[in-house]
Amino acid sequence: MLENRKDISMKAIHINPIDRSVSAVECPDGFRSIGRAVSDSDGHDTFCLAGYHKGDTVYVNDEGLFLFEDFFELPGCGQGLFAGPALIVGAEIGDTDKTRPPKTTVKEVTSKIKWHDRFSARIRAHDLGI
Repeated sequence: MLENRKDISMKAIHINPIDRSVSAVECPDGFRSIGRAVSDSDGHDTFCLAGYHKGDTVYVNDEGLFLFEDFFELPGCGQGLFAGPALIVGAEIGDTDKTRPPKTTVKEVTSKIKWHDRFSARIRAHDLGI
């Protein structure tokens, strides 16, 4: 068990399609912070993950399609179209609860991300065949 909270803290990139923002964040509770970062206002915090480039991982709300009206598309990440907030974290370090900071930068995400409302997401999902 890790005694020092600093030991489990991790750096991440938070994607918020509601206000269309991408920002660097610190997750003080490590992996325990992921559920809170991608949950909706009612606390639904079931999440899934998708591999991303440079070994990073994107965590999204697994029920996002049913809970959120705001979407984003992130080329190179799984199916590419997601609903609700997300968190990009770096790879795990060995068999520990620690991760390295994401190799992806906020600037890279900001330059690639495409925002969608429910209507444009439905059209884009059709175009993507999902």
